[in-house]
Amino acid sequence: MVMESKTEKLGKKALHKFTKRITDEWFTFIQNDTALMKEYNEAVQESTQQGVNSALGKLITEAYHLDNLGIETKPKSTLLKKYTKHKVQRSKKPSSNDNIPEQLKGTNLFAKPQKQKKTKPSKKPQTKHPDETGLF
Repeated sequence: MVMESKTEKLGKKALHKFTKRITDEWFTFIQNDTALMKEYNEAVQESTQQGVNSALGKLITEAYHLDNLGIETKPKSTLLKKYTKHKVQRSKKPSSNDNIPEQLKGTNLFAKPQKQKKTKPSKKPQTKHPDETGLF
């Protein structure tokens, strides 16, 4: 049996506590950054605050591969009325083949996923019905 060191226990405990409130921390970060807050307000003008918050919250969940825990109704950030608490996904062994959302690949985190080009199926040669072959 492998014993966890005090450092590992501390790390796991801190990670668990932080991950539960990562959404609130992220929105507080946006709120305290003048440039990000300006962009946030512009996005809200194009959509709604709930729509922007929902999209950003989903991005956090996907970017960090988090599972939902429940709802927190007393956020610190004034941008939120409530938010979803999270926990780290537990997997047996991380893999280089993880399903990373397409917009997280490359350098632009907020890039829209590129649509794959559809290829047209090749046409099958039409076969004539026996009545149409002119046998008689």
